[in-house]
This record gives sequence, C-alpha cells and structure tokens, in this order.
Amino acid sequence: TIREMYPRGVDVAVEMTGAKHVIHEGVQLLRNGGHYSFTGMVHPDSQLSSLTGETIIRKCLTIRGVHNYTPWNLEEAVKFLDEFREELPLESVLSPTSYRLSQINEAFQQAHTGSYCRVVVDCQNI
Repeated sequence: TIREMYPRGVDVAVEMTGAKHVIHEGVQLLRNGGHYSFTGMVHPDSQLSSLTGETIIRKCLTIRGVHNYTPWNLEEAVKFLDEFREELPLESVLSPTSYRLSQINEAFQQAHTGSYCRVVVDCQNI
C-alpha cells in the first residue's frame, strides 16, 4: 500500500475523479505540510466530506483547486492515456459497458449509482 511505502506520508495528493469519497483517503496519506490539488470536483455535489479546518491547520496543508487548463493539456493527457493504457488499471475506474450516444439516459442512470468513477459514452457510435 501507499502507506507502507511512505510511512511518513506523501508530499502531494491529486484528486482527479470528482468522487468525494476519495478526499478522506488523500488527506490521510498526506504528510504534515503536504499539498492537496483538486481537479475533478467541478460539480454541485462537491462538498469536501469530512475535511475540517482543524485537519487543514494541524497538518499545515496547502489546498489548491485547478480548473483552467488549455487544449494542449488535454492533448497531452490523451497521449499519456494512449501510451500507458496497458499499464494503467482503467478497468477499475471505467464502466465495463460503453453506451451509445442514443443510450445517454442509461449512461446517466449508471453514473448516478456511483459504481464507477467514469461511465463510458461512445460519441461516435450513435
């Protein structure tokens, strides 16, 4: 586990999922003085769960929200995913079913269950 590899904690945690249940684990993994970056919590249901002012102050955490990225950043992200797709455990975060665009309502229903971090919609397959 990460805690076994880094018993004093990690310097940086980056939240990219938009799933609020991961916040607590990220905070627990940070060392005192660590930095937490939020990039995926761009939605109305993004209350920071159990994160308290006391935790932020006692651990001397730096928290930053990152939102304004450029098309270049997205291009680089897609290249990264393509290059490392065999090594990344994508099956653990993506829905096993790809929904056609005409099945968008079913895709939203699946997304609302919270079973997967991301539900796959194939926009080229109507």
